[in-house]
Amino acid sequence: MKKILILLISLVSMFLVVSGTTAATVELLTGASQNSWTTSYAPYRTYYEDSRAQSIYLKADLEAAGISGSVIIEEVCFYCSETPGRDIADLRIRMQNTSLTSLSSFTTTGWTTVYGPQSYTAPTAGTWKCHTLSPTFTWDGANNLMIDVYRNDSAWTNGGGNYVRSTGAGRTYAGYCDSCAGCGSGENCDNPSSKSAFSHVLNVQLTYTPLNQNPDIPILNLPADG
Repeated sequence: MKKILILLISLVSMFLVVSGTTAATVELLTGASQNSWTTSYAPYRTYYEDSRAQSIYLKADLEAAGISGSVIIEEVCFYCSETPGRDIADLRIRMQNTSLTSLSSFTTTGWTTVYGPQSYTAPTAGTWKCHTLSPTFTWDGANNLMIDVYRNDSAWTNGGGNYVRSTGAGRTYAGYCDSCAGCGSGENCDNPSSKSAFSHVLNVQLTYTPLNQNPDIPILNLPADG
């Protein structure tokens, strides 16, 4: 009887340790200068109907925030610096692992769509807008992480902006236009009429869990009956 009781205690302990894995949320590049990006290139600027921005986050940026090894990214949040002039229409987020460290044009291949397209109420200035990813995205822990944000609307109202963090040259490439060819619903907006490279990245928070966490499972030496 004693042996059975100890075995049950061991199994409960194993369950508690394994189920103790929880998601963590971190903000990237907190040591870099923060600025408000309110030109029409910013995803939350609604002065033009369509906008697209790609930002590269270096492996070192994720590691500095405490992310080590391969992880599953479950949520990404953007920091609103100015309330958009209208609600956000058909926002789509894509991600990929990349060896690139800078951009001089849009990357058009290798993407995984992790959110949307989805419309939602305009975020308020000074707040984080979080997006639950479906499917989640696995950062491989070896490459850099690139995030693509595309907003597709059919009208415009002036206003809006995103907080960004200062980086090296070309870490973001962005563009905007009004109903350009290739910038419609279900399209990628690879060639908007106005586009440029920037020395900053979108201010982001990531929520993640380790991909291959090996929990410490207690091992008990069971005594002989007696």
